[in-house]
Amino acid sequence: MRCMKCGCNAPDGALYCPNCRNPLNVITDYDSLENLLADEVNDMLDNQHINDFGRKVYTSSDVHRWDEHKPVKETYDAENDYRSAELERERERERAAKARRRKEEQLRKKKQRQLITTLGICGVILVILVVLAISVFGKSYSSYMKKGEKAFGEEKYKKAIDYFEKAAEKKKTSAEPYIGIGNSYLKLDDLVKAEEAYFKGISVDEDSYKCYLALCEFYEEQGQLDKITDLFEECESEKVLRECSEYVPATPEISPEGGNYEDIVTVEITSDNGTIHYTLDNSVPTKESPVYEGPISIEEDGPAVVRAVCVNDKGIAGKSVKVEYTLNMPMVDGPSVSPAAGNYTDDIQITVSVPSGTKVYYTLDGSTPTTSSKEYTGPIDMPEGKSTFSCIAVTESGRESSVIRRQYNLITLE
Repeated sequence: MRCMKCGCNAPDGALYCPNCRNPLNVITDYDSLENLLADEVNDMLDNQHINDFGRKVYTSSDVHRWDEHKPVKETYDAENDYRSAELERERERERAAKARRRKEEQLRKKKQRQLITTLGICGVILVILVVLAISVFGKSYSSYMKKGEKAFGEEKYKKAIDYFEKAAEKKKTSAEPYIGIGNSYLKLDDLVKAEEAYFKGISVDEDSYKCYLALCEFYEEQGQLDKITDLFEECESEKVLRECSEYVPATPEISPEGGNYEDIVTVEITSDNGTIHYTLDNSVPTKESPVYEGPISIEEDGPAVVRAVCVNDKGIAGKSVKVEYTLNMPMVDGPSVSPAAGNYTDDIQITVSVPSGTKVYYTLDGSTPTTSSKEYTGPIDMPEGKSTFSCIAVTESGRESSVIRRQYNLITLE
């Protein structure tokens, strides 16, 4: 059998071409059978052309004419086979598609179940976390502080102290709880514990100006202004001093700087505000110490300590300062006096040699001369009788020489 498409010889009984897989047409002769059937029909219809119902029936000659134009029946319908194969393939594809959709649906439902399970687990975890957060927050520093402030506002001071103490345990470096504790004790009229609480706050945070302010208000209310002075005496926190400036007067400045000097030192004290009080004996100045009104002269040899403090309008003394000076002044040359001490009978004058850069002051009664005594300007007549001439040389800066004395006895002859 030969393939009508590619011409390949196929074995007998094959349905498809072994070369191109084209369906093969197998035709078998059925003419004898059909003729036999046609003869039988003709025999039955030879003498009758109309059936009992009045309808026309075909004669044998009609059958033969029909048979002449009828195509030979094929034993194998290749087109129908191809369509059947295509239909089968389509069905197979549909089955595969259904299986795929079924699998996808199963996978989708599985994912939905997994998602629902995951969401359920997440929900449980979220609830647990919320419960834990509420539990933890309820015992946190912020929570205890809020509860303490609420209790304080409700005038439940003992309960407020309990909450503030728990907050202090949670955050050991914070001074805020101790302010609440101190304020609560104040409301309970326990002044000692209130003061202790404020100082405890300063001990855990030296920059906590709020604790300093609380103590200042406490001491001011109690009329203990000196304690405010002591409070800031050793404070070195710039933040505290700045925020508490209402209670801390300006620190005075003393000039010149301390050290060794060979001449009289003129000391000046300045301040931005407040009244300046000072001492020269190294004692701590107070509101009762002398008020600074102008420059101070350090004139004596040896050490001298100047201390000063400012007192503000509240009557609070600030931080005191001190400067130490040491004077090692060289001796001022004393004047030379002539004549020498002794008895004289003739009129004579007393003359003095004045050292350069000095002025000489003198007396004739034996008293110690000062800058208020008579100034030597030229020879002096020696008084009659006994007299004591005393003089000193004074520099422009006020330094004095030692006192020079001469005793005379002028005897007048008749």
